[in-house]
Amino acid sequence: MLADAILFTHFAFVLFITLGLPLIYLGAARGWPWVRDRRWRALHLAAILFVAAETMLGFACPLTVWEDALRGHRPGVGFLERWIQRIMFYDLPAWVFLVAYAGFAVLVAVTWALVPPAATRRPRGHGRVDAQPPATASAFALIARHFAPLARGFPGAYGLLDDAAVISPVSGGELVVKTDPVVGGVDFPSDAPAALVARKALRVNLSDLAAKGAVPRAYLLDLLLPASVDEPWIAAFAAGLAADQAEFGVHLIGGDLSSTPGPIAIAVCALGEAPVGRIIRRGGAQPHDLVYVTGTIGDAALGLGVLRGALPALDAGPAAFLLDRYRLPQPRVALGPHLIGLATAAIDVSDGLVADLRHLCEVSRLSAVIEARSVPLSPAARVAIGDDPRRLATALTGGDDYEILFTAPPAAAARIDECSRATGIAITLIGRMEAPPAAAPPRVTVLGDRGEALQFLSEGWTHFGRR
Repeated sequence: MLADAILFTHFAFVLFITLGLPLIYLGAARGWPWVRDRRWRALHLAAILFVAAETMLGFACPLTVWEDALRGHRPGVGFLERWIQRIMFYDLPAWVFLVAYAGFAVLVAVTWALVPPAATRRPRGHGRVDAQPPATASAFALIARHFAPLARGFPGAYGLLDDAAVISPVSGGELVVKTDPVVGGVDFPSDAPAALVARKALRVNLSDLAAKGAVPRAYLLDLLLPASVDEPWIAAFAAGLAADQAEFGVHLIGGDLSSTPGPIAIAVCALGEAPVGRIIRRGGAQPHDLVYVTGTIGDAALGLGVLRGALPALDAGPAAFLLDRYRLPQPRVALGPHLIGLATAAIDVSDGLVADLRHLCEVSRLSAVIEARSVPLSPAARVAIGDDPRRLATALTGGDDYEILFTAPPAAAARIDECSRATGIAITLIGRMEAPPAAAPPRVTVLGDRGEALQFLSEGWTHFGRR
């Protein structure tokens, strides 16, 4: 039985190496994933070691001894076994087998060492490339593989094969343009998943279009990447964009790739469309207008606290909700166009509710009064604030909400409620606009539960220090 086992094992491994050798060449050249699989490598290494051990035994003991031992086992008990013996033990000198086995082992080892997978080499002809880092893949190749598919369906993008794109508004419409960059380590964690980074970079720009009442149509993308970013990261980034293109009905129509010694930097330029002269600007608010906001406020700022470990006592459910709101904002693109003709002024909440309301007030040359208890909070945010009331200030000034903050006359209240029901987006009345005292600058007053004016260390986020 031992001789049977040795014979069959010997034959199986030699056959495996013999057939595996051309497959390695072909698989490495064509980029077959299984060639780089660890289990395959381990199995092939085991075969090499087996043949190498057999070779060493051949030096220690003449191979004819092993042949005689194997020939002396129970004579042919089956058709397959007899043919294996005929193949393995025809009348050749033992050194021929020894050299052949050693040659197989050396050749396979050298092949494995010197022929890397196709993904790590410069592509030739039409060979498939699975994962090249930007350092070895040209910008044109990366654009063709990962970003050109995002331009399909938009004629003016020309498949991203030209120097510029063409976009024409429909009759009676005009283009609305917005760009807002995001930077790794500033606007998103440097280790954030690529797909989420892409979606946030696009959504923060779509949010601005929504606040202007524009319907998003297309966007441009400038992507600056450090050498540490590899092609799988780029592929995941493009997949994130594809998911949001499908959700919001937009197309990539141009942009560029470049390298940077700094962190990842992404600049999206979003293009939308609105009726001529009808976008909702910041400066149209009137005295006695009501102040509204969509969705809930403070989730993202509290979610950033979760990410930084500042809310350790918060349960897993609320923590996950807040973190998701930080990572993936929800631009209110379905509501924005409905606000044209209703809202007198609008802005998206990115720097913080108080700070962005003050921006609106400054352009409209008015002041605003809002009630803290009227500001809509999610159940998760209420739990976090209930644990520490000081977190209310974080919710009101933290930013990254990407909700629409707008003003409208009291007569529009019923139609605003209809818009809320039609779109399924919550809209909450939180305050009113007032004319400031003579010679006084516009200001935002936030009233507490007892009617007192709340004080904040800062009103919101600014890239050059909080204010």
